[in-house]
Amino acid sequence: MGSISVWLLLALVAAIVLLFSWWHGSMPWTMGAEMISGIVAELPADEAKRKNIPIEILCMARAMRSEEGVSSEAARIAVGHAIKNHARRLGLSIETLVTRTSKRADGSRRCPEADGRFSRQSFAKYCTTFNAPNDRDVALAGGIINGLSDDPTGGAELFDNPTLQNILAKAQPFNADTHKGYKTADEIAATRTAAGYVAVNIDGTTTRFWRKA
Repeated sequence: MGSISVWLLLALVAAIVLLFSWWHGSMPWTMGAEMISGIVAELPADEAKRKNIPIEILCMARAMRSEEGVSSEAARIAVGHAIKNHARRLGLSIETLVTRTSKRADGSRRCPEADGRFSRQSFAKYCTTFNAPNDRDVALAGGIINGLSDDPTGGAELFDNPTLQNILAKAQPFNADTHKGYKTADEIAATRTAAGYVAVNIDGTTTRFWRKA
């Protein structure tokens, strides 16, 4: 391979790294490790301080971007409201809801390496917060939190995308012992129906929302 071809290949690799870093919201030198681990290196409070964004708004905006970053704005707004609704019913801050891992029977937290951090949902989390938000996400989250946005979900608290869920479940099946991985869309539906939730369809998104019956 000639020297010009080598340099072109290196330039292409660098461009890919920078593109994924921009998409993920991390610096190029941390992106690789974070993509492998699934956990964002910077602590939520540190990111909020660095960006001068209230922590609750940052956490919601991150969840909206991570869950519906390639979907419509209507989908991101619906997710934001579902997060707000669920946190309110449980009496939790949004930060706690989206960064904590689920609890074991003995009261300890699963996946301690991801507890209290932004990460993928596979770490026994309510939702994913892996990708950094853009300015529009932050503005939308602020409007939702401050009561300036109407709830299009009618009180929904949970959400999933059946097509994506099945893809994730096939790639990383749910492990009942570790609670890591992903359940299929049918498994999620069965669990939520048994818990008294009903599915809600929102215009502008293929994501399935759930609210108490």
